[in-house]
Amino acid sequence: MMATDSEPTRWLLLYGAHLYPAKLKTVLGDAQPLSSSTVYTPDAFLAFSLPGIPFLEPCYATALVRSYNDFGSWEGREKDGRGGGEYRRWVWERCCPGMEYTGEMPPALEGIVYELRPSDFSAVVSRACEIIPTLPTDLVTVSCTRYKDGDPAKTVGDVEASMLVVKGQAHEAGLHPSLSYLALIVRGAHLNTLSRTYLAHLTLLRPFDPSPSPKPFLASLIRLLLLPSFLFFHLPARILGLHGWGRVGSWLTGRSVRVLRALEGRVRGWTGSGYANEGRVKRTAGM
Repeated sequence: MMATDSEPTRWLLLYGAHLYPAKLKTVLGDAQPLSSSTVYTPDAFLAFSLPGIPFLEPCYATALVRSYNDFGSWEGREKDGRGGGEYRRWVWERCCPGMEYTGEMPPALEGIVYELRPSDFSAVVSRACEIIPTLPTDLVTVSCTRYKDGDPAKTVGDVEASMLVVKGQAHEAGLHPSLSYLALIVRGAHLNTLSRTYLAHLTLLRPFDPSPSPKPFLASLIRLLLLPSFLFFHLPARILGLHGWGRVGSWLTGRSVRVLRALEGRVRGWTGSGYANEGRVKRTAGM
């Protein structure tokens, strides 16, 4: 279905968590896109740089767009502008949580563009803004290259599309998304057939983990702790029906595990999740 000459249309780029099927259905609502396509935009990058709710949603995703909202500390140290190493590192630290800096730029942002009538465009933008967590947003026009079959090499032309970008907000480095939030983005990218390169990049990102898995040494100590607990508390409680005795054993085991975890933390020098944003979210939680 094509628009008539007297009815101009607009392209809207949706990306990140908006592509998760349930969210996408909500955003599109009853709009009837005239066409759609997977795209990449060389001048934008998916960033996890908006501080969120401590320990629940440590950060949210947005887009860094060249010459629009990518101004920061790199400007005072970079002689080569946006082609230099300081700029690349600055972008990397906001777009690649948990990944070691390689000296390269992150992959270009990918998403879906929808061709919409003016009334549908306004309605979809309004619904998309409602999902973004209480942050001021702006519509930015970017150049998008359409492709098909999940292969950016199979291009089918360029379009100028609008995308929602958070404005007036400092983009923080070292933030990690929660596992559930990152999973929304990965599933949306997979189900909407974005490129394999982009999907591989998303799966390499490290989410925030408030309860780290035990280190090998700690795991061995916990196993030694659980054996006497099982023999002296759990087994007699099950055989003799002494439920109170079993609860005492569970309480002692829980206290001992926390003590062992704290002890190894002091020895090895790690605390909590070990991620770069842990100190930040703890300070925020105490405010």
